[in-house]
Amino acid sequence: ELLDESSYEEQKKLAKMNLEHLQREELACVGQVAAGESRLERLDALGVRTRESEEEAHRLVERITDWRLIQRACSKDGIPALELDAAGPAISRIANALLSSSFGSRFQIRFETTRLSKDSKKQLETFDVRVYGEDGEKSIEDLSGGEQVWIERAIAEAIAIHLSESSQHSFQCTFQDEADGPLDPENKQHYLAMLRESFKLGHRYYAFIVTQTPDIWQQVDQRIHLDPARSEVQYVCGE
Repeated sequence: ELLDESSYEEQKKLAKMNLEHLQREELACVGQVAAGESRLERLDALGVRTRESEEEAHRLVERITDWRLIQRACSKDGIPALELDAAGPAISRIANALLSSSFGSRFQIRFETTRLSKDSKKQLETFDVRVYGEDGEKSIEDLSGGEQVWIERAIAEAIAIHLSESSQHSFQCTFQDEADGPLDPENKQHYLAMLRESFKLGHRYYAFIVTQTPDIWQQVDQRIHLDPARSEVQYVCGE
């Protein structure tokens, strides 16, 4: 069908308007596609960050688990308790040897680490030094001040000797600072005998003993005598 000139122009105008409309839609679609691609890029970046965060969270969980294990191992119920349980018999054996060398059968000790509850239904963790001998068995807290000095020094020396043996490190020196103060003259001699035995068992080279007891310092081969009244310092070297 042939169109007249006016109809042709009208159709042409409509086609042009339609083309312009389609071109605008095309531009809008291109913009939407670009926006979609930008979103995808952001989503991909977020996905990467999410995976990295998940991996970091997993690493942190593993570290927290490891630290909690270390915390539990280092707590009072962990390695220290196991070491104490393991070292207890050796330390008490050495302490008893030291006590026997000075006091015979008068004092022997053992470590009590558990006790029954009042209703006797469960075991409770505790720590007590039980002392037994000629007067029966009692807690170290029930001893006199002088007796506690002997027991505590024997345990301290035993711990040092045990640490030296178990670590294979030689502790060559020991220090005693007026530890004989609460003792009477006779027991001071027993105390010195125990220190000599500890010196021998611990394979030590030196023992520094600070004392104000003449009967003690006169038995030490090498000594430094301080006389504040005369402002003198005297060094004595025995044979």
